[in-house]
Amino acid sequence: MRRGTYILNLLVPVFILLSIPSPRVHGQSATIAVSQFITPDARSQGMGRAFTAIAEGPSANWWNPGALGISRSFYFSPWSAARLVPDLADDVWMRTFGLTGHYRGIGLGAHVAYLSYGESPIVDGYGHAVGSFDSWEVVALLGAGIDVIQLMNPEQKNIRWGIGGNLKYFDLDLAPAGAGGVEGPATCSTWDMDLGTLMVLRLPLDVGADGNQSRSSAGTPPSFIGIRGGYMLKNVLDHTLKFPSEDMRYPLMRFDRLGLAFELGFMHMPPLGYLIRWNVLTLDWENVYFDGSYYNRAIDYRGTELTILGIFTVRHGYIDDKEGEVTDDTWGLGFGVDRSTEKFSRIGGRFDYASVPQAEGLDRVSHYTLSFWIGFQ
Repeated sequence: MRRGTYILNLLVPVFILLSIPSPRVHGQSATIAVSQFITPDARSQGMGRAFTAIAEGPSANWWNPGALGISRSFYFSPWSAARLVPDLADDVWMRTFGLTGHYRGIGLGAHVAYLSYGESPIVDGYGHAVGSFDSWEVVALLGAGIDVIQLMNPEQKNIRWGIGGNLKYFDLDLAPAGAGGVEGPATCSTWDMDLGTLMVLRLPLDVGADGNQSRSSAGTPPSFIGIRGGYMLKNVLDHTLKFPSEDMRYPLMRFDRLGLAFELGFMHMPPLGYLIRWNVLTLDWENVYFDGSYYNRAIDYRGTELTILGIFTVRHGYIDDKEGEVTDDTWGLGFGVDRSTEKFSRIGGRFDYASVPQAEGLDRVSHYTLSFWIGFQ
């Protein structure tokens, strides 16, 4: 093995071995650009990462760009963070920033993830440390989506069908020239695309004597039940990360994710939110394609979320990834406010916390997210 490849594997030890869950396929460590596999947002983490059919909030287009078309609020997350291996390293961490909005029938979203691998030593041929360097990577997404049902029938309120896509850019700076025998700097960049769709069926439970559905001026039903289905395909173009060294070529992994969710909203109470907003059950299934071939990792995600008056939220989930040795519960909490006024259908913010497992024998990881939203009447 060339020392250039060896030093790159040293730079990503926690993700090669620890799996969050790690994208290992047929014994190969497909770990370059791993920031695309670390799910953002403490809310989704607390729900066991079963979020493809929910895909709400500032990280919506990361989860499913099809959700952009059916969102009617502006979301912003200035800060979402996690120390990824707290028991092994203090300087391996991830920060994400997200923004989504809706304008004239088109939903737009931007998401940036910054992953720091921390500081690594430069070692000479005798094994002596002669310096150090920082390594990192960035993945940026720009997405757009439309609501097909609203375009065809603006009066339809119960069904929404969003389709959308992301244009994404990868930028990696893993090692300088000369670090561990690397012939040139271990830097590269590439781009790819995501596609997604999300369908929501929401049935109001409050029907007047005339048979008409009861709704607020903002179109919010006082109570409802719903079902959501989503599908997401990432890295559809199968592009490759190409480092200066000829033997350092890493195809981006392409994978699809299918999600299903059942939801309930009970007693909308302006200016607060629903007395109870419950994502009763959320389910995700993930399949992986590597270097042009299909590979079923058999990863299952499931979760639930209960919010009281838009203020206090509790979450629980479970990740079943036997190959990645991640089979354990997730849980999370949220605290904030979600109000409605004469001018705004929604306005509020929330702080979320989640605790998620890693591979066996490793400490759990804590995720934190601060987010805000606003929706116009």
